[in-house]
Amino acid sequence: MKFTKTAISIVVIGVLIVSGFLGYQKFTKTSKEIKKTAVKTGTLKIDFSIDGKTVIDRRDLKFTVSGKVAKINVKEGQEVKRGQYLMALDTQDVQKNIQKDLKDYQITRNNFDQTTQVTYPSGAVNDTVKRILDNNQSTLDKSVLDVEIRDIALKESYLYAPIDGIVSAINIREGETTNTQNSTSVITITKPGSLTFEAYAEDTDVLKINKEQKTVVKIDALPGTTYSATVDFISNLATVDANGLSSYKVRALLTDPKATSLLDGMTGQIQFITKEKTGILIIPNGAVTRKDNKSFVTKLYQGKPQETVVETGFTDGKEVEVVSGLALGDEIILP
Repeated sequence: MKFTKTAISIVVIGVLIVSGFLGYQKFTKTSKEIKKTAVKTGTLKIDFSIDGKTVIDRRDLKFTVSGKVAKINVKEGQEVKRGQYLMALDTQDVQKNIQKDLKDYQITRNNFDQTTQVTYPSGAVNDTVKRILDNNQSTLDKSVLDVEIRDIALKESYLYAPIDGIVSAINIREGETTNTQNSTSVITITKPGSLTFEAYAEDTDVLKINKEQKTVVKIDALPGTTYSATVDFISNLATVDANGLSSYKVRALLTDPKATSLLDGMTGQIQFITKEKTGILIIPNGAVTRKDNKSFVTKLYQGKPQETVVETGFTDGKEVEVVSGLALGDEIILP
């Protein structure tokens, strides 16, 4: 009997120990599962982004007359000044044609002068004579136009730099022939420091954009880096795609000094900030509950949870501004 009581006592003690251990584990586990965060200062903003790419100010030049390239006076990468001679076609044929046209003009002019100086008997100037004079005048005018056209062709056989810039591409070699049917440029001049970012905004987004907005650009090839920018153009003309959807060209100047390292045609996004508040107290949106038209959070006060009334303000959907009820560094319990 004594052995039985001792055994029972041992069992009871064991049960108490196990229960206590399990209770401690449960308490410890519960304590560890409590999620909390501290009130911090930060920035909240509402924004939206549009895909686009970088664009550099460029001039794609080509000849407006056909001919063989006789001289290329620059090379790729070279800096040029506005008006600098770049390239020329072989002008021998044009010059010879001008000389021929000038001789034809002189002959026509002499014939015209001779015709007009003929003295006709009184009453002899009839419709036939008038037609002869008119035809001679037309022939003279045509000779003048032939000379002028040849002169234009001679001038168009030379290319000059339209801006200060850099020779970024030369797409033809000396001795090769260019013609007016070819739409490809023969030389491209770009303007350093002229990089912009262009995107096309849908009609629902373009109405949210204005030139006073804070804007940043992100480049796909450089994740984590942003470039400050300023909107300088919003088109009022729609670009309609194959599905009938309208979009509007938006251009931003890249004002960030580090943007000089970017290149033409880099893809990315332009971010438009529609509302922003900085240096405010913020907490996660999910920490706030509503009851009786009031906002509450559960604050840890001396290690104990305490329901606290707070006044909230601006939110970006993830975090919310705390206007009153909490101080910087206060700890709150998350659900």
